Amino acid sequence: MMLGIDIGGVATKVSIFQESGRRVAHFRLPYAVSQNWDFWATWFDQWMATCPLLMGTAMGAVLVSISAELSDAFVSKEDGVHRITRALDNLFGNSVRMVTHMGELVTTEKAREHVWHVAAANWMPTAQWIGRHAPTAIMVDIGSTTTDIIPIVNGRPDPVSRCDMGRLQSSELVYLGIERTPVNSLAHRIPWADHWLPVAGELFAQTGDVWRVVGLIDQRHLYHTPVDGRTWSLTDCYRRLAKIICADLSQATPQALKSVAWYLAEQQMRITYNAIFAVERRSFAGSVPIYVVGQGAKCLARYGQRRGGPKLLVWSPHSECWSSDALAQYLPQTMGGKRWSS
Repeated sequence: MMLGIDIGGVATKVSIFQESGRRVAHFRLPYAVSQNWDFWATWFDQWMATCPLLMGTAMGAVLVSISAELSDAFVSKEDGVHRITRALDNLFGNSVRMVTHMGELVTTEKAREHVWHVAAANWMPTAQWIGRHAPTAIMVDIGSTTTDIIPIVNGRPDPVSRCDMGRLQSSELVYLGIERTPVNSLAHRIPWADHWLPVAGELFAQTGDVWRVVGLIDQRHLYHTPVDGRTWSLTDCYRRLAKIICADLSQATPQALKSVAWYLAEQQMRITYNAIFAVERRSFAGSVPIYVVGQGAKCLARYGQRRGGPKLLVWSPHSECWSSDALAQYLPQTMGGKRWSS
């Protein structure tokens, strides 16, 4: 068996492939790196030991992309890349190859020598995969925490920048996601009755609460524990949204809170759509297909249908593990004499 692994700050996505490249299964495994990175390798080893698909099978290539190096678990990105690659070495030896932001494969040793080539390169496999099928397009990958917006020109990802700071500046990275983003980063005030109310500068509610209340995402597709440790039930979501205006459910009705949620959803979409249009205007002479992938893909598409936003095409087949699924495209480089990049 071959593995594709995308190590993010709050989840590790794993895809299992046969040598032919056929995907056998994929898994989205919640793990908050910032809470206990030192246990990650043990946790992942235990998961592999109990995964029926991996029991008694020889492990071949292990292809890895990362974005977890920005986590608070590490004092710097360099520290993150070094510690992540050391953990991978301990788990898999020299079977590991890392994906760079140029779409190449390198050894973990090379990754440690060239930290900035592998740091936050997890958008590349998905964009490169879509580029093989849609030579002129924009990829929008919306996850729990961030949104990547990548222009694809002549079948290849063609971003202005390949590092997080540059992509933030170019609108190719929007630090808003479908689940974990604090709602007070979307708006500093909200319409309430016939006036405006300031939003509390506290982590009381997140975008998962917003999208649950407006009805565009199911709690089955929300994977992380809410900020108050409760559930993603509608009642709990309403309760958390009430807190952003220092209220509770005796002071705020579900109907009023649903209006608040729609306002916040529209603020997130305004920021996201503006970024998409900025990338489109800079990279193309006219409109191009916009394909959405990731945890929030269907949510974004449904919003567009309901609220008159631009048509966003959910990449088919839909997957919330595209970042690990797309690593299958590199498997041919692992066959026929191990044609690895050095």
